[in-house]
Amino acid sequence: MICRRVLAPFVAIWLSTGAGASAQVSKPEDIALANAEYLIWHQVTAALAHQHGRKSDPWLSAVYALGRVGEGETAVEIERLLFVAETWLVAGDEGPLPKGLTDAGIDGELARKVLCYVAGEGPGRAHSLIGKWGDPVTSLDCAPEMAADFETADKRFRDFPPGQGDKVRIKYGTDRWAKLAADREVLEDLADTLSADFDWPLGLALEIIPCGGVFSWYTAESVTITFCSETIGYLHRLADGRIGY
Repeated sequence: MICRRVLAPFVAIWLSTGAGASAQVSKPEDIALANAEYLIWHQVTAALAHQHGRKSDPWLSAVYALGRVGEGETAVEIERLLFVAETWLVAGDEGPLPKGLTDAGIDGELARKVLCYVAGEGPGRAHSLIGKWGDPVTSLDCAPEMAADFETADKRFRDFPPGQGDKVRIKYGTDRWAKLAADREVLEDLADTLSADFDWPLGLALEIIPCGGVFSWYTAESVTITFCSETIGYLHRLADGRIGY
């Protein structure tokens, strides 16, 4: 992950000059699913800790999940981090965050550090968002600090290499939001990555199903990550009309 991420400062400058501005066309569903991906990756860290007898670190889990969402070499891939950061800020602006989001490490200060990290130098989408939502407290050092955090998190989870575990299983519900995720093959892509990148000695299942709220969790007994499809609807509502590129 980090071997590609070190290109981010250069890409951020490229974005700020406008060279990549036309590459990113977002819809509310794009923004909602990027956030859903973050939330599932956050639960992946809990599953890894359980199956390998490790202790969870909430901060590293959040940073690692962010890193996986923005992983890539292109401006469009890295700029996906703005989908997540701005959604967090919009959600907080509406009032107290749902517990399912705060439990997943969602935090306004971290969101601002993400904006700073993507902004690099000069004007651009991330820079305008910093103007709207405010600089992080450590504004002068936030970009290198965030880069260092990504590196630390990557090293932490590099200790779970692929091995003898079974292929990750998936399941979708039949409601509108689960069908949206199924149409985009969200779980298929995640399952392929998780099967290739990590050892799952107990196996692992991923499911996006209706379950009555804005929640996601890992169940140790069934080794299943459950993501409530209603969460996609909530994220879609936040994005629709309030977040646009």
